[in-house]
Amino acid sequence: MTNYTNFVLGLYVYSSSIKDTLEYVMNKKEYSAAAYEARKQTLAMGLTENQPLRKFLDQNPEKGPEIEKNINTFINDFYSPNSTIIRVNNNEVRVDHAMHIRIFETVIGLHETLTDILRGYEKTGKEQNLLEDRIKNLLSSDERLYRAILLHTLMIDYQKLFMEFNQEMRESQGKETPQSKFTQEEIKKYVGFFNFIKAHTTLVDEEALNVFDAAQRMVEYTTGRRALPSGKTFEDMFKEYQVTSSEFLKQSEAKWLEIWRPIVIEIQEFAKANQTKSDA
Repeated sequence: MTNYTNFVLGLYVYSSSIKDTLEYVMNKKEYSAAAYEARKQTLAMGLTENQPLRKFLDQNPEKGPEIEKNINTFINDFYSPNSTIIRVNNNEVRVDHAMHIRIFETVIGLHETLTDILRGYEKTGKEQNLLEDRIKNLLSSDERLYRAILLHTLMIDYQKLFMEFNQEMRESQGKETPQSKFTQEEIKKYVGFFNFIKAHTTLVDEEALNVFDAAQRMVEYTTGRRALPSGKTFEDMFKEYQVTSSEFLKQSEAKWLEIWRPIVIEIQEFAKANQTKSDA
């Protein structure tokens, strides 16, 4: 493994800790406290001296301070004793599921920033023949997995909000209320999330774009810009979408794991070799 590859992988592992925070928008019976602590440690260590992200921040005085400020806010909001959204007590991780929007908006924004940084190093690596094909494939498969996670989890929350809004409007006999107005504003935020992740993706294959298009159709169905197919209900269409997004997520994760697992082993071996040199 070259030093350039190791540097890029260091940035990648950091961005993955941000991406993996999306686990907490999934309603699970339990979350791994060990995984939470590992992410917390990765996020803190990445800002220390000689780490790839630290080097990038120090070498970019114009945008580095703002990025570091956003990272520190992220850590404080989700991986610190100050967090009211994700808490760890007695080795049990508890999530305030009323705060999904906060998780989505923070992860999406910060992860896109780290992705832009990685793309810059990927571009340089390609131009100067410094980056191995397997690392290019890793970054490509991760882009696919990240968008697949969002396309699946965002729609779960979107459906819930849409159903809540319809219930509120029925109860008020079609009159707008403070609660229905609040729900409608949250729905608009999710529409914004869908638009943002599509606008910033580098995926161009038909399979991926079909899922993005399916998400767009769901938004159009629920906002009245597209009529439902004959004989179909909103529930029918949400179910069909979840089948599509679940399969896309499953396939994307399998492809990513196939590439990532051998690289993890090599990262560990590279670290051990460097440690041996330091101890010598």
